[in-house]
Amino acid sequence: MLSKEELSELLKSKNLRVTKARLCVLEHLIVASEAMSHQLLVECLKSKGINLDNVTIYRTLHSLTEAGIIHKITGVDRSFHYAFARSDHQNDHKKISNHPHFTCQKCTHTFCLPELSSPIHIDTPEGFEFVHAEITLVGYCPECA
Repeated sequence: MLSKEELSELLKSKNLRVTKARLCVLEHLIVASEAMSHQLLVECLKSKGINLDNVTIYRTLHSLTEAGIIHKITGVDRSFHYAFARSDHQNDHKKISNHPHFTCQKCTHTFCLPELSSPIHIDTPEGFEFVHAEITLVGYCPECA
């Protein structure tokens, strides 16, 4: 777990203001065992006595995603889930991620998996620029299997 000072430095390094909302959201995403939906994050924050309004949380998730601090995953239920981006390439928006996810089709929890051992190569038509691919494996987590 990163300290508040380390989280503050991370935010500053991405030219983001250090706010209570950003620190709270980051703290929860860093320790989460799975990618969290907006609703799950709201429930988790409320259970800890932290009351942030929905708009603030949406804006916080958006700014952290845009800065490359967290990443957004489309879940089986087509809602977005968010996880801390444990990458050394956060400043390189053209870096192709080899970071797949696993989504349980029963409980809909989404988990980050280790980087793929080989790079992704996609042949695109001339003039197209490939930036990112989402790889999601779907099945059953240990709790639902």
